Amino acid sequence: MNIKAFFIILAVGFISISCEKDVEFKGEITNPLVVVNSFVTPDSTITAYISMSRFFLNDTADFRNVNKAEVNLWVNGTLKEKLTFDSVGIYTSTYKPEMSDSLKLTVDVPQMKQVSATTNFTNAPIVLSVDTQKVIINKEVLWYSSGDTLVVKDHYKVNYKLKFQDNGDQKNYYRLIVREVSFKGVWNEDTHKVDTMASHTTPHYPDFDFTDVVSGNTTDPLADSGTSPVAILLSDANNRYHVFSDDIFNGKTYTLQFSTNITKYIKDIHYGSLENIKHEIYISLQSISEDYYLYLQTRSASYATNLFSEPVKVHNNINGGIGILGSYTTSNIVKINLD
Repeated sequence: MNIKAFFIILAVGFISISCEKDVEFKGEITNPLVVVNSFVTPDSTITAYISMSRFFLNDTADFRNVNKAEVNLWVNGTLKEKLTFDSVGIYTSTYKPEMSDSLKLTVDVPQMKQVSATTNFTNAPIVLSVDTQKVIINKEVLWYSSGDTLVVKDHYKVNYKLKFQDNGDQKNYYRLIVREVSFKGVWNEDTHKVDTMASHTTPHYPDFDFTDVVSGNTTDPLADSGTSPVAILLSDANNRYHVFSDDIFNGKTYTLQFSTNITKYIKDIHYGSLENIKHEIYISLQSISEDYYLYLQTRSASYATNLFSEPVKVHNNINGGIGILGSYTTSNIVKINLD
């Protein structure tokens, strides 16, 4: 590099530094609002989480839980009970709503205006059948340095076809739920066999591909390469909560298609603890309220990784505040044993 080029680069650097300055925010600084979040289902007590919003420039402030609110539950227009404070902004009821109930929550926070929200239930869908197809992706074999087999694992995809009947008398919104219980094996020295036991004591919800036409998900043909900037920009999770409406099959029987990826250990000469030697999948459909559906749709859209996407306003149905009061009913649960 000659001396002239060096001084040009140096000058550009000084100019860039001198151009930096703080920009004063001239927008409106909003006051905190009461935030209410609650999802209700028949035959279960109600839990509501109450907090206060914060201004986006207050990045060092924590969300403030409200521990001295008065939260009232109204059923079919009549005051039913006052929810009991539990902890960290959580309030619970003793009443378990029924399918025919119209529910309303009113929340009074000291020095704030009352906020409220309402919701109703829709009938639970009925799952008629679930068909599965296992497709082996590859077999992975690991060896000791001596060349002896250490571990053999099968990687495969399971394709599902779930058939259910839609109720044509009303507009319906659905959420697909897939729960997995995997089992690990423990070598039994007495029987010289592998005993199985559940490896997930709490519900485990695996990632699954929901590319049915009703899902709105799209597949980018460039995404497989993993190197294209365009692929990165287009790799948004369009429907991360697996929700859909009955727009294209109102009142008809519909077959929903989706898939999960499974890894199964089929051999280990250590005879130690083996993960994922057996899998059980529990599948159900939820019929969700329109507000709950719009909330999940906008929440999903707000996660967009596209640098050129517009900001998304998350759906809110709290009058006088922000948050969501949603309702859901759950179909019959179908158990699939994948082994």
